[in-house]
Amino acid sequence: MNDTSNESQQQAPKSRGGYLLGLIIMVAVLLPIWFFFLGPKLRHDRLVEKGVRAQGRLISVEETGTVVNDSPELELVAEFTRKDGVLDTATTDFVPSLRSLHMYQPGTGVTVAYDPDDPEEITIVSLGVVVPDVSVHLPQLNGTIDSLRRTMDSLRRFADSLVRSVKR
Repeated sequence: MNDTSNESQQQAPKSRGGYLLGLIIMVAVLLPIWFFFLGPKLRHDRLVEKGVRAQGRLISVEETGTVVNDSPELELVAEFTRKDGVLDTATTDFVPSLRSLHMYQPGTGVTVAYDPDDPEEITIVSLGVVVPDVSVHLPQLNGTIDSLRRTMDSLRRFADSLVRSVKR
């Protein structure tokens, strides 16, 4: 009887170690899958479904260095007018298909969906070549210096993008 209790005591640490090793491997596999694939997809779907949509335009387009299915991940900075009339700028990462990669240029019109509780959290819903009417922002300035500066910067970036497109 003494031999059986010694054997069961020796096997218990091995089985606990096996469970612990299995748990570590499972976390090491599932965490990157969530972080790189499922999390961003769920965030995008939530914003498209429940977020507030707004018209805007791309301010800058940069590659992040990450490649997914031979398509580069892009860091898109979009400028849009929120529902409350505030001109805002936010950044999002996006992996376009190779066929539509050429369409992501500064100055391109976009429809964004944003979280009204956190306007910095946006996603691109659709892309278009519509140049937004900058005069829409002028009545909504409310006379604040910050709004004037942001509008001037917006007009300057818009003019720069037009000059770049004419030079091509």
